[in-house]
Parts: sequence; C-alpha cells; structure tokens
Amino acid sequence: MRRTGAEMRRRGSGVVVGGAALVLTIVASGTAWASPPTSRVPASTAHRAPVRAGNVADSFGSGEGGIETGPYAPGSDTATDKCHRSATSPARLVERTGLIRVAVDASCSGATTTNVTTTGQYGEPPQAEQLDPGLGLVYVIIGGNDINFGTLSACFIQTDCDKTPIPAASMQLISVLAPKLDAAYNAVRAHAPAARVIVELYPRLLPAVGAPVGPFCPEFDTAEIALGNQVQTQLNAVIAERARAHGFRVADPAPFFVRHDLCSTSSFFYQPGAVPPAATFHPNLSGRVGLAIAAGLTSI
Repeated sequence: MRRTGAEMRRRGSGVVVGGAALVLTIVASGTAWASPPTSRVPASTAHRAPVRAGNVADSFGSGEGGIETGPYAPGSDTATDKCHRSATSPARLVERTGLIRVAVDASCSGATTTNVTTTGQYGEPPQAEQLDPGLGLVYVIIGGNDINFGTLSACFIQTDCDKTPIPAASMQLISVLAPKLDAAYNAVRAHAPAARVIVELYPRLLPAVGAPVGPFCPEFDTAEIALGNQVQTQLNAVIAERARAHGFRVADPAPFFVRHDLCSTSSFFYQPGAVPPAATFHPNLSGRVGLAIAAGLTSI
C-alpha cells in the first residue's frame, strides 16, 4: 500500500527519536568491533537470530570520517589500505539493533562500480567476490565515484562551479552509468543469490532551491545550487531505476537530511575544514544514523 506524505512524515518522526537513542548507544558503547551492544536489542527482536549481511559500498557506506568513537577497522587504515571501514558506518549502525550481523564488510572508500565487479582495491578482491551464498541481506551504496562526485562537490565549494565544465562532465558520466550499475548489481546477485538487496541513494548535499543557504556556504549562488541539485537528482534517479529493475529495494535517506545539508548550522555532513580532510562532504555521525535508519526501515 502506498503511504501518503503525511504518513511518511509521521513514521519518519517516530524513527528519528529512535535514531537519537541509537546515537547515545553508540557513544556509550565505544567502537565495539568485537561485541556489538546486544544488551540493548529491543525485546521484540531479541529472540531472532541476526540476518547475515554484507556491505558493498564506497566511502558513504564504509563510514569515511567515522572515527568519533575510535579508529577504523583493523587493516583498513594503513599505509597500503585506505578503505576506512568505520564502526559507525550505516551497516554497522543497523547491526547494533540486533537485526543483522555484518558478516562481510567489503566497503571501501573511493570505490566505483568497477571495484564491485572486476577490480579490487588495495590488494583486496572485487567487493562482490567477497560475498557468499549464505548472506540474507546485502547493503549497497555505489555510483558516486563513477561520476566524480568528490571533484564535483569540491568544485561547488571552491569556485563558481556553474562556470566550469565539471558539472557537465558529471552529467555525461551519469548518462553512461546505467550499464555499470547493472554489472555491479548482477555481480552482487550472482555472489549472494538468496540475499535481499538494499540499494541506498545518496543524501542531499546542498540546500533545496529557494531554501535559505546556511552560513557555511556564503559563496553559493542560486545557479550553483540548482545545478548541483540537478546532478544529484539525476544520479539518484538512475541508481533507483536500475536497482528496482533488478528487483532490489531502494532506501531513500532524503527525509532525514531536510535542513541538515552541507551549509546548515546543524549539518549532517562533515563541512570544509573537517578532520581528517578526507571526511569532508561525507555524512557525519548524525548523517550516518540517518542513512542507517533509512536502510533499516527498508530492510524490514
């Protein structure tokens, strides 16, 4: 049954309260790499065995910047490996509910669809090849690096991006993204044939057209905001369309990022000047909770 906008807003409001409690759980429990806080699992789910899950993702799914509660996972932040897998990535946050157990975390900062299908990073196998037939759920967020989203984001911050060729280049890359996504999704299905696959869209980075621009983006003008939103809207549209064509579920975190864009005083993103610098433009802890809630709701 299709939910009305009002119903979705009511549902979202209730879940955000749970998200706030989840943040407190994360902060209180530390990194908990070896033992997620199962004592806080809701009574309604405590009797169920967690679903074995896989995480196939770029930096938005690996949790780039997510070292508020401790370092990245062992082996993912070395001189020869910069996958930067965080204990507070969206998939790991869902794991803390007790609904899933992340049995395979193949996510890696900088990943493209090619890194899912044929070419691994930092000496690791391609992400899809790390999955196994015993997985019951796979979380996927991929495609942004295929259109040079990081370069595009930096362009909007550093210059009059609408006067450069960078946005047009990203739009051109979006126009050829569909077959790359198809290849990645086919690879995920081939290696995890029984899994429910959740494909998450990218959260809205810039304020909506016509909305007030927060103090962290004084250089933004209306044309830049409109162009940036156009690129991201088209990216998410292609991802959603191809995911649904494969029978996958689509998680849209947009409701949780309203008024929490990059420019906001209550931003859900690491803003320019973030430490470490690689975290800039990525979801902060609040943003990753939003991604986790959207993914968790979609997996139910």
